[in-house]
Amino acid sequence: MHPFSSSEGLRIDLALSSGFGATLPLIDVAVTYPLRERALNAATLSPGGAATEYEAVKRRHYEQNLQPGQQLIPFVVDTFGAWGTSAIPALQHMARAYANRLGVGHHRGCLLFYTALNSCLIGHVARMVLRASGAELRQVD
Repeated sequence: MHPFSSSEGLRIDLALSSGFGATLPLIDVAVTYPLRERALNAATLSPGGAATEYEAVKRRHYEQNLQPGQQLIPFVVDTFGAWGTSAIPALQHMARAYANRLGVGHHRGCLLFYTALNSCLIGHVARMVLRASGAELRQVD
């Protein structure tokens, strides 16, 4: 998606069109590695610390191009499954909306939402490990 009229080359992963009032949340997703050198040097070894630290990279990349009514939400998660602080309120909002859409209670809907989200993350990390190792992908029965 290309929501920035001032810079055609920039793209964003998701734009949420409802549920956030008058602002248009623009979400850019990234997976970071808590054991990478910059994260270790920044003393970000707390859960979500590396993800929160990487959010600043996303902000530097996009914020100067935001239009009035747009809000950048970096969705950064580390490979251990910890989210950066910017994503957490939006994730909570989406989990509530997911529960309402399913017509189930808040607690059950949130569990289903985070289970689906974590399954996607695990699949992504597994593919990254395979690519990094040079191993072949095979179907397991």
